[in-house]
Amino acid sequence: MLMKIFSTALLAATLLLTACGQKLPEVDADRAVTAYAQLYTCGAIDDDLKHAVNLSDADIVAARAEVVAPLIRALKQYPLAEETIDAIAKKFLDRLHSIMDIKTALTHGDKERPTVELVATNINPATVEIFAEDDDDLNALKARLAELKAQGVTDDQLKQNPEIQSFALGALGKFIGEFNMNEEATLNVPCKIVTGADGKLYWHPEDVQSIARFISGQQ
Repeated sequence: MLMKIFSTALLAATLLLTACGQKLPEVDADRAVTAYAQLYTCGAIDDDLKHAVNLSDADIVAARAEVVAPLIRALKQYPLAEETIDAIAKKFLDRLHSIMDIKTALTHGDKERPTVELVATNINPATVEIFAEDDDDLNALKARLAELKAQGVTDDQLKQNPEIQSFALGALGKFIGEFNMNEEATLNVPCKIVTGADGKLYWHPEDVQSIARFISGQQ
């Protein structure tokens, strides 16, 4: 008799949970999408949004590397020390953070499969991949490098030359501080519920890479 009562109570509890629907994440989906958009814009997430996603430090480092990859490819044409490249990459990410304009809003009411509208300015790949030919500082840098190479100075020697590295950092950093973004565009981001490594529920874009492609202007 006791087992029958227990079974009946368990069934009632199960039906009640089913009627109430799946438990939802504590943080809204639009904040999660904002966090991912920030991550793929400037390689970091604001402190007040980090709790909206369950990402490890390694995940953030990997995303940051993805963001700066086009810049690193463009910098390969110059004999730069790793320290100079890191400093230029930081200027690049700081620039993106200062000019990014991200807006999100829930557009679909399905509580377990919401869609978030992401509106953002995104990166123009041509600006990063191809450095402007008519930039005076960059042209001065190229002329100075050509002059030194004509004198027999090697790339390895240039990478170890503090004057050249300072010159390059100034010229390339100035250019990066001036590049423009594309006009605002819109992306609809369907989200789903996932369980994080910490056991908590989070909203997660069904296709995270769609945000990365959208932000990078490749969509």
